[in-house]
Amino acid sequence: MQQKSNAKFNFKKSLIFYLTNNWWKFLIFAFVLALDLVTKSILVNQNQELWQNYVLIDGVLVIMPTRNFGAGFSLLSGLTWLLITLTIVFIVLFMAYNLFFQKKSKLYAVASALILTGAVGNLIDRFAFGYVRDFIYLQFINFPVFNVADMSLTFGVILLIIYILFYSSKPKRKNLINASNESELQNVDNKKILNEQQSEFIDNDKRQENNKNDGVNNAKDSDR
Repeated sequence: MQQKSNAKFNFKKSLIFYLTNNWWKFLIFAFVLALDLVTKSILVNQNQELWQNYVLIDGVLVIMPTRNFGAGFSLLSGLTWLLITLTIVFIVLFMAYNLFFQKKSKLYAVASALILTGAVGNLIDRFAFGYVRDFIYLQFINFPVFNVADMSLTFGVILLIIYILFYSSKPKRKNLINASNESELQNVDNKKILNEQQSEFIDNDKRQENNKNDGVNNAKDSDR
């Protein structure tokens, strides 16, 4: 019983610490999620007859309202409840990881906020409509139509990869550098101690020689 209460207390403490030190992440989450839902509501009307394509940059960027019944690139099309289940499992595991393995990196914090926002944004669509509302079309590369949530998820993953490749190993490198510096300092100290001991031996030898010389000189004086 006592172990359970301690585990519960530690969970609460960790949760409070996370919420206190990462409040700004929720601002990113709220802003991007609101932007995603508002743009979808304005540009992808539920009445498909009202849909209109808007060419923002000719041959480059087009607003093209679309319904996506699958995941990215229309994968798993028609398997809405499977996508909902997978998304919920991912969100729960991702939040648990962030809670129990709290990272101090601001880059990781921004990346995790964007990834979570993208997952939640499309999850809301699947719950509400059974599909995801897309509207951004990059005509010059014929890229599949996407939305703000997709952009958030993509940028979040890119930042996460940058963090893993260039920043997550920094503490290990620092520890290795510190360990090597400590070993070098220890070697320097050892050398100093050896030099001091050698100088003490030399001084003792000199004293012994001086004492011998003094004894010989005293003996000569007494003979005289």
